Amino acid sequence: MHYGRLLYTRQITSGRPAILYRIEILQWSHPVNNRHIILSTLLLFILSLHTSLSNAKERIVAWTYYDFPPFIISEADKKGLSYDFVSLLNQHEEFGYRFKLKYLPRKRLNKLLGEGRKGIVLWVNPIFFEDTSKTKYLWTTSLLSDQQDLISLKSKPVIYDGTPKSLKGYTIGGVLGHRYKGLEEAIQNGLLTRKNVNREKQNIGKLLAKRIDVFLIPNTSMAYYDKEMKLTNKIYYSPIPLNKYNRHIMVQKEMTEVHKALNTIIKDLPNNGFWEALGEQYGLEDNFIR
Repeated sequence: MHYGRLLYTRQITSGRPAILYRIEILQWSHPVNNRHIILSTLLLFILSLHTSLSNAKERIVAWTYYDFPPFIISEADKKGLSYDFVSLLNQHEEFGYRFKLKYLPRKRLNKLLGEGRKGIVLWVNPIFFEDTSKTKYLWTTSLLSDQQDLISLKSKPVIYDGTPKSLKGYTIGGVLGHRYKGLEEAIQNGLLTRKNVNREKQNIGKLLAKRIDVFLIPNTSMAYYDKEMKLTNKIYYSPIPLNKYNRHIMVQKEMTEVHKALNTIIKDLPNNGFWEALGEQYGLEDNFIR
């Protein structure tokens, strides 16, 4: 019997830090008869390992706490702008990331962020996280323009002039747990009456039934409902919204490479046909930043 020793060393990078593989095969049989079997097995192993590493992507969780349209229409069916946008991100395989959407309530999100969990947050603004100086987190360039609209009936329009006094005596529909900056004091003082619902869409029903005079809703959501429910001839948008803001992606501060990749993708969105189609699908053509 002959003793044979085959030593194979290969360096594979696949866009990641180099990994050195050192493989030793001890052979206790005739080296000539088994040489082809050993080399073939070894070659298949190396090719399989290289393919696996080449296809491996870093997984990134994309959080959202918006469980209403257009962002999430059906969590069970994975339907909504958030799902479609994550799909768009995953088309960019050149960056080596695999994004996965996860909905969770705001309080739970705050806890994870406080613990330093890695991830990105979709559709938010520095104001929402008390980070107007942009020092706590990394922020991408803008994705969408938005505003808090005041919606009333066309037959009984409510015109907000930028002051709470213009809403005096009205019953206004809000969403439970939401604070409306600029109106809170007027509500507490009884200048206007606030009635809450659990979901934005419920206020549309209450307005059409004339149970409230006006309600507050993000323009991105109202644009979707307006198109979906054919409300154009029934509702009135106050010319002056309660406030205006842009929506970005928030990134944990240590995730600098992810932040760069996202900004590169966002910069090219005006040239992306899928993004344009999403704007038409969800009625957001006027909200997309170009």
